[in-house]
Amino acid sequence: MDFTLDSIRDSYRFDGSCQGSVPQAIVAFLESEDFEDAIRNVISIGGDCDTTGAITGSIAWIYYIGYNNWVSDWLPPSLRSLRERAAGYLPEEFVQLEEEFRTMCGHRAGVYYRTGFCTPVLNIDEAREYVRLDEQRKKWQSLMRDEDPGNR
Repeated sequence: MDFTLDSIRDSYRFDGSCQGSVPQAIVAFLESEDFEDAIRNVISIGGDCDTTGAITGSIAWIYYIGYNNWVSDWLPPSLRSLRERAAGYLPEEFVQLEEEFRTMCGHRAGVYYRTGFCTPVLNIDEAREYVRLDEQRKKWQSLMRDEDPGNR
């Protein structure tokens, strides 16, 4: 990758191919200082922003925030505020879908302790079952803590 974003900003156009989007997405990340900066960088060049944004955002998220923080739904205050502002522009149905998706993924990772591994998205019935199992696990852990003489 022998270019900077400034050098391609005026000439870059839509290109959904790997060669025309992956390098640009990587450079947008490499030239960033934080997660939000990475997203702003990639949007600033235009082109196939949904593709390049997804690539840049995925790299930047892991680097700046971390996978475990996504699964546990922890966000730094600046991103929490940004998410809330962005949600204000979306139809309520989209906001609810995002919350359901995040909840299902979090339950899947939490129940199976698979943080850091790929976990397929669950349908709603599977998610309910995992929530039920997770609640049982938490009750069991609470009982075990209560019976531990070191906790008295």
